[in-house]
Amino acid sequence: MAPIFKKQNKTREEIVRVFKDLVIQGHHEKITVQTISELSNISRKTFYYHFPDKTKLIRWIFRYELGSALAEQCSVSDLIFLPGDSRLEYPEIPYYARTPIGVRSLDGSRFFRILGSYLQDNREYYRQVVSNRSFSNFIRYITALYQQAFIGDVRFVLGGRMLPQESISQLGRYFSNAAIVNYFDALIHSNSDLRCLIPEDFSNINHESLSGIIDGHFAKSVNKFSFFES
Repeated sequence: MAPIFKKQNKTREEIVRVFKDLVIQGHHEKITVQTISELSNISRKTFYYHFPDKTKLIRWIFRYELGSALAEQCSVSDLIFLPGDSRLEYPEIPYYARTPIGVRSLDGSRFFRILGSYLQDNREYYRQVVSNRSFSNFIRYITALYQQAFIGDVRFVLGGRMLPQESISQLGRYFSNAAIVNYFDALIHSNSDLRCLIPEDFSNINHESLSGIIDGHFAKSVNKFSFFES
């Protein structure tokens, strides 16, 4: 299936190619807009037309490339987009896939297989991005991005059942951090294949655990949500 968002143009493709090559080579302090522009055979003005700064360029690379993989491998009905007014940008690009397997159950294994494959294919680039101090806000961006996705998952699993908004937000933060940080931690600190980071028999462990906690809470018929209590 072809991407359902606007295709990247040649100039932007070249900027991305040059930047990724420079990051992989190291010497991050020398990766200036001037250097990127010269190697891309464009002016600084043209660079700034496409990207306000290197931070936005890094975010665009992740969102566009992962979004393309999601659009190609997932059903349109499963693709998740940010709202148009989101501060996290690029509402036209899918960033997540939510696959229902029942009225209140989800299967997130396809999304994580796609994410793992994408990170594995771009491992050295992201290892440099995540481990370099000058690019440190990238992880904060990814964390905030997927907290939104998992908060949506919590609401789906609730299926109309009520929890305090703070409990919903806590669950979303907890499970998104457990899932997403796991990939980037393995990317930096191990050589394990990110495509096989979660064993096949446990491929949906994040959403099965989420469903189990929520269903277990309501089975107790208590008003107080106790997941984060000792």
